[in-house]
Amino acid sequence: MRPIVLAGLLLVSSAGAAEDFTINVETDDRNGVCLVAFPRDDEMKLEISVRAKDANLNLSVQNIPSEWIDGHEDDSVPITIKPDKGRAIAIPNGEYVAGFTYRVDGWGLKGDKAMSLLAALKGGKSFTVEFGGHKVGAFQIQQSTGPIKDYAYVAMHGCMERNGGSTAF
Repeated sequence: MRPIVLAGLLLVSSAGAAEDFTINVETDDRNGVCLVAFPRDDEMKLEISVRAKDANLNLSVQNIPSEWIDGHEDDSVPITIKPDKGRAIAIPNGEYVAGFTYRVDGWGLKGDKAMSLLAALKGGKSFTVEFGGHKVGAFQIQQSTGPIKDYAYVAMHGCMERNGGSTAF
C-alpha cells in the first residue's frame, strides 16, 4: 500500500499565491486489485478493495477496539456501509478477525451494488460502517485540504481502467 502524502507541494494559482495541501487517502494497485483506504486520527481505517476483472468488492474496518471482538473471533457479522450521499449497502459476508490488529472484514459485494458504492466516492464526503451493533464513522473520503477533488474516485477509476475492469461508476 502506498500512502499518498503531498505535504508542501507548491501550487501556483493565477494570483501567484502558493498553497500547501495533504491528501489523507491511501491507494494501491497490485495484481489487478484496486484499493483505497481512509485512515482516521484514532487509527481506525476503512479499506475498500476491488478485483478489477469482476468488480468483486471487499472492505475492512481495521484497528477496532479488541472488546468488540473478544469471544467473537471468526463469527459471522452483518456489515452495512452508508455513504453520506446515497443508500446504505449491505455487504454479503462479514467476520471479525483478531490478530496483529482487530478488524472486521466484509466480502462478496458484486455488480450494481459494488458500482454504486464506488460511485459514491465521487462528490461524497464520508462513509459510515455498521456491524455487530457498532456504528463507526465518519471515514472522510475526500482529502482534508487542497485542490484535488474526488482523489479516491479518480484513483479507483484509473486503477479499474488500467486493469481492464468496469469504469461504469
